[in-house]
Amino acid sequence: MARLVSIDIGTKSIKIVEGVSDKKNLTVKRAVTISTPIDSIQEGYIKDFESVRNVLKQTLTANGIRSKNAVFNINTSSLITRTVELPILKKHDETIQMIRFELEQFLPVVLDEYKIVFRVVKTYIEDGIKKGSYLIYAVPTKLINDYRQLADTVGLRLISMDLSFNSLEKVFSVGRNINDQKILKDKAYYVLEMGHKSLIFNVMYNDKNLFTRIINLGGADIDVSIGNLFDTNPENATKLKHKVSNLELYQLETPEDSSVNNVINTTVEEWISEVRRVVQYFISRNKEIEADKLFLYGGSSKIKNIEKFFQDNLSVKTETIDRIGGFSLELKSKDERDLSLVNYLNAIAGLLKTKSDMNLLSDILKSKQTRLINVAGGTIALGLIALALVFYFLDYSLKIYSLNNDIDYYDSIINNPTYQAKYNEVQELETKIGVLRDYKNIMGALNTQLDKTDVIQTDLLIALSSTVPIDTNISGMVINGSNINIQGTSIVRESIAQITRNLKDLDMVTNAHVPNIVRVGTEGIENYNFTVNITTKDVN
Repeated sequence: MARLVSIDIGTKSIKIVEGVSDKKNLTVKRAVTISTPIDSIQEGYIKDFESVRNVLKQTLTANGIRSKNAVFNINTSSLITRTVELPILKKHDETIQMIRFELEQFLPVVLDEYKIVFRVVKTYIEDGIKKGSYLIYAVPTKLINDYRQLADTVGLRLISMDLSFNSLEKVFSVGRNINDQKILKDKAYYVLEMGHKSLIFNVMYNDKNLFTRIINLGGADIDVSIGNLFDTNPENATKLKHKVSNLELYQLETPEDSSVNNVINTTVEEWISEVRRVVQYFISRNKEIEADKLFLYGGSSKIKNIEKFFQDNLSVKTETIDRIGGFSLELKSKDERDLSLVNYLNAIAGLLKTKSDMNLLSDILKSKQTRLINVAGGTIALGLIALALVFYFLDYSLKIYSLNNDIDYYDSIINNPTYQAKYNEVQELETKIGVLRDYKNIMGALNTQLDKTDVIQTDLLIALSSTVPIDTNISGMVINGSNINIQGTSIVRESIAQITRNLKDLDMVTNAHVPNIVRVGTEGIENYNFTVNITTKDVN
């Protein structure tokens, strides 16, 4: 299995893992976390390209990460996610057009600036029509293009780009053990990523991410509140949070600890309130699906006793992800061996990518593949042409050699005086035959001209062309004596009536009528095919 590097780029930190995987299992070979340059990533967008590029390139080199095939896992608050009920269509392009039309009805955004990806999470029959529940994501194309450029400038071959939470599908596949408990079929599992700037709530069900909502709250809210409370910078506030955070207040020792945890308690209660609202919305739309457990991961999931806090307030069994079946670590340094799975989960899950997974680069990769196939086909074709030319010239050379021998033989015959006399006699006969043949051709041409009784006058054709409206095309014309049949196509039906009236106004036309009109549609554009029969006074 080829090595792959998976990169999870966040507002606070960038996590990089290198490893190998198959459809179920993976092995992490290297893992490293670096701080994201200050203010360089905002809401998923790269604001300071040079800083991000430099720190990423230096980190890959310094840690001996040589894999070129890469996966980017991204997050953005600009993401649009919707679940809609629509018919199932066979063609992908037609499905995208249908989804765009549906989204334009209720979203105040310019969809041309978004890349739309989707998956059908369930199908059903309604009124005899096969329909599906479409989980739709719309991601800003500028964000995608920026990350593509980032990969190019650091020398990575980007084979996949996805929203970080979609990678969780392979982690929560049916049969895998999470914290030594098997993921069951037909059971839903809530998964909450507790990031620095956002909480991402997902529902995993039968190997699919059935539902996603991004809540714009995160660990940074605690840091800001602690910083304001103690008038300290964000870095010290973060250290203070991790040092004393404990949602069991009776275990605290100092007033400062109590103040910090009051801030944490208040913030976490706000998180839970938002998560509860999202859970209630999901249940109202999916009453038949039963959730078995809530799993937490991410930096803020390390707050002591946070599992119990969520469990008591949401009435669902809650655990922080600690162990995942099929995930193994083959790390060299002590720092790497102390790797926290919770902190690296998005990046590690990115190693499980397969061709069938959702990929924001799918259309780009397909286009590149088509170009490569065309180039390969062209190269093979050129090779075959070159080979054919070689054989042609070899055959040509042999024929030239044979012809030269024949020429020498016939020259010896031609130069014989007896044959020279015969040749001159033949030449005289051929000259006479040529003259007779010219006379024959002249007589034949005269007879042909005499036989042409149906001659179309130029005035008639000019008159007919003047009757055709500008939005009408003539595709065919048949002339048989005084009867003329015209076939054509018009954008509007009224133009067909116009051409009929114009024809009847011509002095040389005695009658004009339309026997049939057929409406046709091509790529959403309607046209009308028609036939006009004309009788003229005299076309001879």
